[in-house]
Amino acid sequence: MISYQSALANCDVGFNMNQNTQIKSGSILLIAFILLFKHGLIVGFCGGVDKVLWFDFALNFSGESVSLILDQRVGYIDQAGRIMIEPQFKGIGSFSEGLAPIRMEGKWGFIDQTSQTMITPQFGGVGRFLGDMARIRVKGRWGYIDKSGQIVIEPQFNQAKSFSQDLAVVQVRQKWGYIDKSGQIVIEPQFNQAKSFSQDLAVVQVRQKWGYIDKSGQIVIV
Repeated sequence: MISYQSALANCDVGFNMNQNTQIKSGSILLIAFILLFKHGLIVGFCGGVDKVLWFDFALNFSGESVSLILDQRVGYIDQAGRIMIEPQFKGIGSFSEGLAPIRMEGKWGFIDQTSQTMITPQFGGVGRFLGDMARIRVKGRWGYIDKSGQIVIEPQFNQAKSFSQDLAVVQVRQKWGYIDKSGQIVIEPQFNQAKSFSQDLAVVQVRQKWGYIDKSGQIVIV
């Protein structure tokens, strides 16, 4: 992930001015950079000596690439400012496990890092690939696909989150529970809120109280 300071530090913001002027100019540019980035108006990345590349909008770096918007189309650049994938999509997500979500004509699919379509846009919504599975939305319901694009868990949930430690949080009739990678419910939907497992524990909410459960669904910390 690139920071405002590192983005500017890699560029010769002072050009041939004296040291005091260079520091002042750099400070002004840093403040402007932060304000523009904060309000989502414009963002730039250094693309060589004395050159800053400016786009309509951009996201933080994920691995070796970052998504950008140019002329209302979305693509990717690398950390050197080179365009990896030409802006051509109406929507994109970050790369994960070699694939990135893209939106074309109102539908979501996935491309690889050469811009080749690996999963044809056909879904109403998608999430990133984690653990070789990604969540997808079909007709308002969420399920999961594998990297070939095959549905491995039928869309049936009101909401669904990515798998973590082989379990995923899903919502059924306004309550949250957990499923395994076969799609079987292993912790019954019973929580008002629930988060993904980390280090074999997950945060859940019951009524107005928060606590932690283990993978058997037992509350172990309140």
